[in-house]
Amino acid sequence: MKSYRFIIVFIFSVFFIACSRDNEEMFLPEAEIIVYAPSVNAIVHPGDTIYVDAVATSSVTLHGYELVIRKPGGSNLYFQHYHDHNASLIIKDKWKNSLTQDGALELWISVILDHEDHRKNVIVPLQVHN
Repeated sequence: MKSYRFIIVFIFSVFFIACSRDNEEMFLPEAEIIVYAPSVNAIVHPGDTIYVDAVATSSVTLHGYELVIRKPGGSNLYFQHYHDHNASLIIKDKWKNSLTQDGALELWISVILDHEDHRKNVIVPLQVHN
């Protein structure tokens, strides 16, 4: 009888270790983000409006998305959080460029995969020119 208990405890221990949070990355939902606009390295002039047009899809329910426009490594010039539960998210937004100096910008599209805040990110580099 003791050998059966040992086997049962061993099986549950192996199962618990195999399903621990260290391995949760294996079970994260997949998402695809297709960005239609802006294009990579699009040239933006002072006063131009950057139109964001993208779609995120998954085989499971997604939990929203965030948009950020900033200088690389800098603070956010624009931030929006959209909470939505759907397997397909239509991402549309716009931002008017107030920068007057030449330089780089980046658009971050961050799709929220679950309630534990796992994400799929896409970064679109942009160029500001006078």
